[in-house]
Amino acid sequence: MDPWRPGNTQSQFLIDLAAGRPSEGGLELSNELLHLANAHGLIGLFADWTDDPIVRANMVRLAARQQVMRHHLSRVLQRFHQAGVRAAVIKGPRLADAFYRDAHHRTFTDIDVLVEPDSLERALELLSRDEHVSAVPKRGPKADKRDVLFSDPSGITFILDLHWNLFSYRQLRGTAGKATNAAWESAISVEDSSVGPHWTLPIGTEIAFLAAHSILDHRFRLALFRDFVEVARSKVDWDDVIATSGRWGLRSTTYIPLLIAREALGAEVPEGVLESLRPRSTVVSFLERALPRLDLAEFDGHRVHPVNLAVVLLNDSPAARVGLAFRAPFAFPAWRKRAMDSSHSQGAQKSLLV
Repeated sequence: MDPWRPGNTQSQFLIDLAAGRPSEGGLELSNELLHLANAHGLIGLFADWTDDPIVRANMVRLAARQQVMRHHLSRVLQRFHQAGVRAAVIKGPRLADAFYRDAHHRTFTDIDVLVEPDSLERALELLSRDEHVSAVPKRGPKADKRDVLFSDPSGITFILDLHWNLFSYRQLRGTAGKATNAAWESAISVEDSSVGPHWTLPIGTEIAFLAAHSILDHRFRLALFRDFVEVARSKVDWDDVIATSGRWGLRSTTYIPLLIAREALGAEVPEGVLESLRPRSTVVSFLERALPRLDLAEFDGHRVHPVNLAVVLLNDSPAARVGLAFRAPFAFPAWRKRAMDSSHSQGAQKSLLV
């Protein structure tokens, strides 16, 4: 593995911040830096590094929003529990409470809940009758989830993503179609919790999902690699991670994020785990050479770039990779337009200090 080249001073700072090793002073606060810290989900860590009133104000607003979301999450989980709907909290508050040493470092702007497919209609019925739910849109084209819109009397609105399949990414082409159902067989009930009664999934499934999410959905967002730094500090059953990823064709999408977390952020992922996960693939070999030369902090995972194409082609099955490669040129024009529109939209939101 080549030495990691983090980019400019600003990028080095953000990567160090995500790793928990921020440098001392010498970096001027700017619109661009604050925008990047927001985009990478690092405001909680940033607020601990600086006393700047604008950063602190951002964190206060975010903390208030998160408190409202937690309140509604607890209500929803209690209703699900009473109705016999098994639900697992994924990402956000689940990670903050279970793995982070300082829960306020794991910020979140929406909530993700997983229910069993057989309980989906019952869960949607309960949500549709919730007095604080203002909309339950139909399933979107990209994932097996419903984006439920909540409106709090305080004026705060947020999305609760109701999932029934953790691995519905088109790039996986159905290879992990039964992985979520299998995870429910070993799920554990937790009734006394700060977020409300819920179920926890096996750690192998959780890590495989977080890894796939970090590069197939919110690509290269530093907070998602910070998650692995925090999770790896706990007593992880790495054998379960290896077994789950191998069984469901998730080795590639698990190996790459853990590699980034270890090499760039210093996550305590054992070398033997990476060796066991590493698949033999030209796409993986390309990413191993390309990623250390990438400026992770400045790189937008949806921008047109060879690394994006390689990530799209990640799949443990050689036949699936060939199929993805064949379809990629036909999908490229529409994807490029979406990427450009996304970049322009983000550029319009950069003035956060004024």
